[in-house]
Amino acid sequence: MTLDDISKQLNRGGGLDIEVHAVELALYVPYLFTDEQRLPLTDKRGKPLYYPSRYAALRALKHTGLKTVDVVHVSAYDEMIGMPTAASSNEMRERVDVALVGDG
Repeated sequence: MTLDDISKQLNRGGGLDIEVHAVELALYVPYLFTDEQRLPLTDKRGKPLYYPSRYAALRALKHTGLKTVDVVHVSAYDEMIGMPTAASSNEMRERVDVALVGDG
């Protein structure tokens, strides 16, 4: 799904579950969540969208008409100290009102 597809879906009154995942220090990937799967948002050529900052990702999503987006950061702490990964305990989620994101 592209950013334009999100806008069209929202204009038709549909709701979407979008999350921005912090994959690396400077790599943020927006995903569409459905009941069955997690799909990266894509550009018009079908390539996944990547942003260099949380701000850049939220600013792009703001222009689709989305109201809120969940931003997800997962800590690698368990892995760094040699423990099995416990994703639920190392995940920080924040619901962001994208209307408040500046256009910078």
